[in-house]
Amino acid sequence: MICFSQGLVQHDQIKEEVLKQNSLSFLLECFNQLNQKALPLLFETLWATSFSQDIAKTLRSNSELLAKIQSISKNTEDEALKKATDGLIWKLIKGIEMK
Repeated sequence: MICFSQGLVQHDQIKEEVLKQNSLSFLLECFNQLNQKALPLLFETLWATSFSQDIAKTLRSNSELLAKIQSISKNTEDEALKKATDGLIWKLIKGIEMK
């Protein structure tokens, strides 16, 4: 199993490898299997990788994922999860709207 570190995925070379190895699909599959405590780390990792335009484009094209992220953001009382989902929403949706 591939393990990601928040600091590690901030490097462009790592983001490129995420795409090359189709690891983004793995991360998205984890979304449905992780418990509430692990979701903030997953969303923070997705946020860090979303600074790659190719990864952001892939994430934006997944309307089901975007809907789930927005729903979690609106309905969670977990501060870490709220912060992580809000960051993703800003990067994937609101950041585009501002351009």
